Amino acid sequence: TKPKVYQNRENADRSLRYAKNNQHLIKICVFEKGNCFYVILTYTNTVRKISNYHWDSRLDFLGGKVIRQNREGINEVVINPIQKMWTWEPHHQLPGQIFVSRLWTGICIFATILDVDGVLEWFVSTKTSFLCQYSKSAKSFLPKISSSLMNITFCFQFIDYENIFTGESHLTCGTKGLYLIRAWKNSDFSLLNYNELLSINKVMGEEIHLSEQRLMTNEQFEGLVNKYNHPETRMDIRKGFVINTMDGRIFKIMTKPWIKFSQFPIVDEKNIKKFMYDLCKSKQKSNLLSGRQAVLNEIKKFYPHLTDTSFGYNQVRIHEIQKLEILVNETIDKIIS
Repeated sequence: TKPKVYQNRENADRSLRYAKNNQHLIKICVFEKGNCFYVILTYTNTVRKISNYHWDSRLDFLGGKVIRQNREGINEVVINPIQKMWTWEPHHQLPGQIFVSRLWTGICIFATILDVDGVLEWFVSTKTSFLCQYSKSAKSFLPKISSSLMNITFCFQFIDYENIFTGESHLTCGTKGLYLIRAWKNSDFSLLNYNELLSINKVMGEEIHLSEQRLMTNEQFEGLVNKYNHPETRMDIRKGFVINTMDGRIFKIMTKPWIKFSQFPIVDEKNIKKFMYDLCKSKQKSNLLSGRQAVLNEIKKFYPHLTDTSFGYNQVRIHEIQKLEILVNETIDKIIS
């Protein structure tokens, strides 16, 4: 068996070679940092349209891979991302037992500790960039460097509902910050189990939240999915779940209500204020002088699903309409006062 360092270099060279020969599938971005060049590989829109049945396995682990190249031209992988996660086909039978975790709505963040010009530092990247605002913001949540965190790549979901449209309420989508999803050893890409994640999260600090994983039977899981497929309010709507099969494969399952509601804005104070401001700038602004009901009717146009009885989920819609009326009246009262 070749030493790990040579396996890493071969991995880097093989990935770069494939990317250069398939630039319609893989986008290559190069950045200079310190005494090295960093190459990030990202999937193109063409790849995102490829189905599971036509997928080339050589594309696995390329979406978000970061390769460092020194001045001598030697390549090494510094971020080896998680394998592409597919949606579980509903007609497939679930295994007898699965590990279940939440499907978060945020930005995928990879982080590992690197030696950069003789100094240890956190290297943080999204699937498309390590220079964007999300990478920089996520880095501010990470703990001080310690030996127990070395030689591990961490996968987080960065929750920032102020800048990311999630389709979930603020209370539902979670506190702003980093949620630890999974982690793996850099040397052999072996995933840490949940008990190892529990142990390592203790040194991560209070700003890192561990995403819970539960071992469930397929009957228990189907009951959980059924519960979230029958919400009573918008706050009951969750995006879905991630399932880890016992053989290490990872799939996502999205709830039916989230698929329908996620395309529409949430009834909250922030959106109501935004829509009222938009009305003040629109051609319909004269209608604002016609009374509260006229204002309410104009605001409802931003929520077409609430007055569409064929949309379904009547309990959720009624609750949203009631909430909308209260928030519009409260906003008008604040303006008047």
